[in-house]
Amino acid sequence: MRQPIKVFFVCLALALTHLACVPSAKADVFTDNKYQAAAKKTAGGTLCKSQQPYYWEIGNTEKIEINGSLGVADNRTGRTLGPRQQNMVGSAGAFLASALLIEKAFEKQSRLTAEQIDLLRMRSPYTAPDSAGCTHALTIKSCFGNMGGYRKTAAGKKYPFYFGAGHLQKLAMDLGFGDTFASQLREAFIDIFGRNNYYGAFYSTSRLFDGMRITPEGYARFLRDTMSGKNKMSHLLGSHAACAYAAGDCKNDVAFTAAPADKRWRYSLGHWVETDDTRGHGAFSAFSRDGYYVWITADKQHYGLIAPLRPDMRTKNAAEGLAIDTVDCGRAIREAFRSGIEQTRSEKPCAQHNTLCWDNNPLR
Repeated sequence: MRQPIKVFFVCLALALTHLACVPSAKADVFTDNKYQAAAKKTAGGTLCKSQQPYYWEIGNTEKIEINGSLGVADNRTGRTLGPRQQNMVGSAGAFLASALLIEKAFEKQSRLTAEQIDLLRMRSPYTAPDSAGCTHALTIKSCFGNMGGYRKTAAGKKYPFYFGAGHLQKLAMDLGFGDTFASQLREAFIDIFGRNNYYGAFYSTSRLFDGMRITPEGYARFLRDTMSGKNKMSHLLGSHAACAYAAGDCKNDVAFTAAPADKRWRYSLGHWVETDDTRGHGAFSAFSRDGYYVWITADKQHYGLIAPLRPDMRTKNAAEGLAIDTVDCGRAIREAFRSGIEQTRSEKPCAQHNTLCWDNNPLR
């Protein structure tokens, strides 16, 4: 009995010093303090200064591993941004909206058709180029008409990539949502994902592409569920990826893109595939003009998000370039967490190197 008693007292002593009495195991580098510290330093450094105020977090399939809130959202009250702050997420909402439509498609026919795949990867003729005319009072079908959705691009066997709202709007109509109002989309999410796990998404307008409002907490739950294989999107991440950069071998395949011109990104089903090796490493992501940026790493082990104060609550100078600055900041934080090295270099060297890069992005 002496050996068990001895082990008990050793464990007790370790517990009293806040150490765990567990068998030795290989450390998970992604949760080691070195990696979290590098991400935290990058988030609070000069590279991300222009994003403030903003909330950010990185987590795994189970929980948040590290997060933070930088800057003050309201100088009168000292309020900062947090995980339960409602955000207009703009076109970053296309990731979650696409997941909804994919679930609906599988519910109807147990697969995605070729036409549905092209709508999800934005290679259909339904570009809906007009930006005006969609309000909370319009149905999805009426909104589609107001956006010029019925003016199809020239017929052809293959349509170029066009980053715009019409594709998801048309797919929603095809799946039976045409007469749905913005206020009813919340119920659509509940029907598909369940009342206890519909992510709290609702819509300010009837544009599925960019009308969503959601909290970082809600969006993070969707990202965790996707990594965990709890939805159809999980198994489709990165699939059917289309050319999404207007250069090189893809130059004639892209009509309009929001991807950085110096990054050879592709576009999958409602999300970007960051195929560059500088800070992308194959991440699956979505971002918007409103400065919202979310991602899942290529190995589906970690997710992250950046949620800044929305542009209409900022000064004009602070709002300008918010989208690309957020992606620049978010990619740096992700790389710091991956490598354990603080990131201080911006990926916007246009003026110095005379190359196409972030400053040429149409969302800027």
